[in-house]
Amino acid sequence: MNKEKIKAAVQQAKDYVSSEEEPWKSLAFQVILTKLISADENIQTLPRMQSEKPQSAVKSKEMEEDLSTLSIPQKSLEKILSLKEREQIPILWSLSSKPSMTVDEFLSLCEKAGITIPPSYSPTKGGNFRNRLVKEDKMFVEDGKVGKVSMYKLSAAGRLKAQKFLEDSE
Repeated sequence: MNKEKIKAAVQQAKDYVSSEEEPWKSLAFQVILTKLISADENIQTLPRMQSEKPQSAVKSKEMEEDLSTLSIPQKSLEKILSLKEREQIPILWSLSSKPSMTVDEFLSLCEKAGITIPPSYSPTKGGNFRNRLVKEDKMFVEDGKVGKVSMYKLSAAGRLKAQKFLEDSE
């Protein structure tokens, strides 16, 4: 299976589970992605997710964080880092393993990947994310809440912009 088919399968699996709630969203994503890839190449040896129900919301949150990653293609990294944060964020978000998350979760993923986003994008330290990327640029839409904290996902415009940038940087 080539890289483009894998990307398409990942995006299709993301689209299927976008309205689900965690932890079932992550589990469903894994199952759907496995089926899509298996249908294409008849691969039956992909890793499987644990099928047990999480004991608590805290345990579920820990599992979710362990599964969250930010995979940045090395050939695109330099070009991404040359952009302003306002342009970087939708592209980096599109490269995360979670389509829907809080801004602080995203900033934590970036930090783990060695990319520093200014604290003014954190909802607790400034309003740049909501004011600029949600309201002005329309790159993100709200996707529910976890307690009082908003979760976001890329809007259609945000996905297209990120996809075009990544295709152009290849």
